[in-house]
Amino acid sequence: MYEFKLNKILRLVENNKFIKAEQLFKKLLKDYPNDMNIIFTYLDSLFKKRKFENIINIIDKKFFSSSDQNILRLKSVCFIEMEKPAQAVKELEKLIKNNFDPLNFNYMGIAYGKLKKYDLAKKYFLKSIDFQNNTNFIINYINFLRDSNQNKEAVSFIKQHDPEMSNYDLNIILIGILRDEKKHDEALKYCEKFNQINQEDINLLLIQAIIYSEIGKKKQCIETLEKIIQIQPFFGPAHRVMSLLNEKISRERLSDLEDHLAQAADNDLNSVHLGLAVSNYLENVNDFSNSFKYLKKYNSIYRSYLNFDFNSLEENFEKTKILYKSVLEKDLKIKEFKSTPIFILGMPRSSTSLIEQILSSHTQVEGLGELLYVEREINSFFDRYSDFVKQDFLLNELYYLKVDDLIKKKNILLTRVHLIFCTLAYYQKFFQMLKLFSAKKIEWIICILFIETFFQWVWNFLIISKS
Repeated sequence: MYEFKLNKILRLVENNKFIKAEQLFKKLLKDYPNDMNIIFTYLDSLFKKRKFENIINIIDKKFFSSSDQNILRLKSVCFIEMEKPAQAVKELEKLIKNNFDPLNFNYMGIAYGKLKKYDLAKKYFLKSIDFQNNTNFIINYINFLRDSNQNKEAVSFIKQHDPEMSNYDLNIILIGILRDEKKHDEALKYCEKFNQINQEDINLLLIQAIIYSEIGKKKQCIETLEKIIQIQPFFGPAHRVMSLLNEKISRERLSDLEDHLAQAADNDLNSVHLGLAVSNYLENVNDFSNSFKYLKKYNSIYRSYLNFDFNSLEENFEKTKILYKSVLEKDLKIKEFKSTPIFILGMPRSSTSLIEQILSSHTQVEGLGELLYVEREINSFFDRYSDFVKQDFLLNELYYLKVDDLIKKKNILLTRVHLIFCTLAYYQKFFQMLKLFSAKKIEWIICILFIETFFQWVWNFLIISKS
């Protein structure tokens, strides 16, 4: 029997010895050609290791028959995970011709969503749900709506399919949407409702802790994180949030975390979060040397979870330049609003939160926090640059439309935005009351914290108003 050899291959994959594993896999297939159990077990082990390119190469080398529907579907999913949705669509089109499996339609929806072909994405998502009212299909569709800035439609769809609000997975997404839109009180109500059903749901407790953190309730946040850690002592995300709050832990607990990491699989996402938390814990007690070792190791591993496409970045730069030329040429009729916006622009962990807390303590300033859905909408605005050339689509009106239900009759609105330095000029163009470099109409300090190392530049701006 081949179980011994197959287990040896799986151990090699687990230990990241992929070349040796593939060599043994080929030999095993010679003895057991087209044994689908061997094939899927091996490919599944590679998928868990996120070795998507390896899987595609193995399928393309035709060591076995690649006409199997599940093999073709796996190939398309790998392309989706690699952020190559166009290739995924090609593979899925082959599948859909011969097989009207709703799962294929659902993956097609995901692929078209990544291509920003929203009408086609919606068509295939709804087609898959019509064929089979599957919770996972519904979740994928709602996540698509959320990512494409259609939060109202996402909430409506959740309530339509779960009128009793009893489906745990759908309500977790609903809580996330409410959190995105800064409707923290409503989000916490849903958290408390489901906590009563299951008081040891660590994922739900983590969401609750993060919401407490975002609304400045540090004590409740830490208490909730401690509860999670009592339930599962080595839950990485909880320790990660705890460490970012500059909390110190006992030397004994820290040693337990380090011992656990020494035995755990390095590339496991929980281990990554735990390793970065240990780095922060060590930094909090000034053990910078060991802190950096953990930071370097687990940051490198975390990089494998990110899909960065340099060509896409270059393309966005070109789009931005073309759009800005159009902005300069157009006679924009900028609508003025009563409230004046302040954007605190900065890289992550560059003190933007602290600046916001200081400024929003004033009675006339409404701190809106980091509005992720606004940021996503603004980013999609730049994706639709050709639409702007054809019509007067104004960024400031979009902003006020998005924050309308958060405004509480304050004169000044304060928003934190991840800094995309190539779009900085647009804020000044579309928000005429906002003068980033000469804030004559704003009586408060405007801080633009900018650290950008992509071109090995380090810029620090501190702009103080005339007053």
